[in-house]
Amino acid sequence: MEPGDADKRELGMSQNPMQAESERDYESKLLDLSRDAYNSGKHWFDSSVREQLERNLRAFNNQHPMGSKYHTEQYRKKSKIFRPKTRSAIRKQQAAAAIAFFSSSDVLHCSPINDADEAQQLAAELHMALAQFRLERPEMHWFSTLIGAMTDASTNGIVISRQDWQLNTASKVYQETYTDDYGRDFQQYVREEEIIEDRPRVTLIPTENMIFDPACDWRDPINTSPYLIELEPMFVKDIYALQKKINPLTGQPHYRPTPRGLVAAAIHQDWDSVRKAREGDRLDKYDNDTEIHEHQSVWVHKHIMNLDGEDYYWETLGTEFVLMDAIPLSDKYLTGKRPYVAGYCNIEPHKQYPAGTPELIAGLQEEANDIANLRLDNVKLSLNKRYYAKRGSGIDVRSLIRNVAGSVTFMNNPETDVKTVETRDVTASSYAEQDRLNLDMDDLIGDFNAGTVQANRQMNETVGGMKMLDNNMSPLREMGVRTFAETWVEPVLRQIIELEAVYETDQTLLMTAGHQVGLQNIQQALQVIAQPIKVKVNVGFDATDPARRVQKLAYGFGTIAQFFPQLMQDADASEATKEIMGALGYKDGVRFFPQLHRDAPPYREQQLEKMVQQLQQFIETEGYKTEGRVKEIQVKEEYSMAKERMKHEVAMIMQSSKDNMEAAIVKMKDRLEQIDRMINMELS
Repeated sequence: MEPGDADKRELGMSQNPMQAESERDYESKLLDLSRDAYNSGKHWFDSSVREQLERNLRAFNNQHPMGSKYHTEQYRKKSKIFRPKTRSAIRKQQAAAAIAFFSSSDVLHCSPINDADEAQQLAAELHMALAQFRLERPEMHWFSTLIGAMTDASTNGIVISRQDWQLNTASKVYQETYTDDYGRDFQQYVREEEIIEDRPRVTLIPTENMIFDPACDWRDPINTSPYLIELEPMFVKDIYALQKKINPLTGQPHYRPTPRGLVAAAIHQDWDSVRKAREGDRLDKYDNDTEIHEHQSVWVHKHIMNLDGEDYYWETLGTEFVLMDAIPLSDKYLTGKRPYVAGYCNIEPHKQYPAGTPELIAGLQEEANDIANLRLDNVKLSLNKRYYAKRGSGIDVRSLIRNVAGSVTFMNNPETDVKTVETRDVTASSYAEQDRLNLDMDDLIGDFNAGTVQANRQMNETVGGMKMLDNNMSPLREMGVRTFAETWVEPVLRQIIELEAVYETDQTLLMTAGHQVGLQNIQQALQVIAQPIKVKVNVGFDATDPARRVQKLAYGFGTIAQFFPQLMQDADASEATKEIMGALGYKDGVRFFPQLHRDAPPYREQQLEKMVQQLQQFIETEGYKTEGRVKEIQVKEEYSMAKERMKHEVAMIMQSSKDNMEAAIVKMKDRLEQIDRMINMELS
């Protein structure tokens, strides 16, 4: 069942360039828009970006770039190693990201936009609990996803991801017994959709599989490009399944019925050189036979295009067949926003694809390879001599080449038929030049290692000298991590929060998270979940050095305690402990301080609750003692009313914040003493 022209007008098609009088014209117009955008973006990518991405990925895989002299016949027998400086630098950036983002148990921090709005405060706490739970689930693969994103950003210069809500259901058929109007029982088959997966999803997109307009704003290419096209490989079986599965939002199948011949044509995709460079010498995993099998891959193009000021979404099978009609983006993604994020580790103004680490050190890497290979060739010649042999003199050339210890080589005249060529050993200048190249690369990417120390002997390897070297390197390393956090991690987490606000239906999860923040039922959770909040990632400078993180924290607390000691009394011990123990690699420190467990009330609050219980007992005990004396002056009714008010105030204290509880208890004890003194004065 497909929508007709009237349905398309309801979707807004009659007010945009895709207006058509017939179904055939509509499909033709949609395919023309798809092809034009795809060809335009792909042509620019192929001519301007593809070659550099191939070089970056080959450098990451410790391979010389295509066209290098090491691939020629002249170098077939020569040394041609690739010094792994590029791979080493990227692995250290991965390690820095792991330390910065996963040393603490808190993945993110949510805060209200308006601190005075209680609903926003509750929403921030609720969203933080929900996101924390979701990201810690194994099916989210958050650690692998984040480290993979850092690797993409470091290698290619850009990382692109899609954030959406994954909802998978399975049909469940069972028999149900009913009773008709005459009291007779009959059975009927009932079909229900059982939820298999219902969660947010973050998917990293290979750089070559995302096409956008090159004239977009370099600071935000995703939202400023007039079109986005994601190339997604899908199994044939999934295409056929979506042709039968009903979309609950539209009441129609997700995909149109697709002719088998077009599916076969879409199986064969052009060989992609960037994907080949990424996977090295492996066979292309998407290179299939032309016959249609259930688990073969076809390429689906997901289009988002701005038409007359509104974003529309549709999907095509390659560029030849429309799988689904164009619909407003807000009908596909309830957040109403484009579900993609582009992030970086290195900011270069006015460039949509900034330089990655391999591109930054490409020249130095090439020179380092040359020096290393020349030195290896020299060493090999020094150890295994080269010979000049007289032509036609009956020399056993094979034995001469093998040069095995204890072997015999036959020749006519050993004095004149063979001449040994002496090769001078490698000089120290080769190693000195290698060290200088290493220093230049380390200085460019902010690396600090044993080689850096060895090349800076003038600092005498003192503790102060090593600290000076590390301090010079750290800002560059920290800058990369902070840039990655600002451009990718925070926007991705922000989109996850927005997805939770509109898609979350897990009642158990909502109740669990709601109870953690003081909400009593699901209705309250649903009321506050839509409130606007701010999302931040707690990653600052020195985030990759545990010792300096703790020192900075201690210095900050010490300064506050010196000038504002009253603030330290209200400091959150749980948060401070998590930050300190997290920096040392112990997550939240629960194993050392069990009272900090998130499911248990804070230790101070437990103590205050005990004090409140003692106060309630005091009220009851003193009340009975005083009641007999009050009867003598006939003020029993007045005292009863006062006692009820006191009980009500105790209940209010139990619901108040822990910060005000101690002061309220002291105040209430003073009032009880005043009442007791007044009664004694009346009786005297």
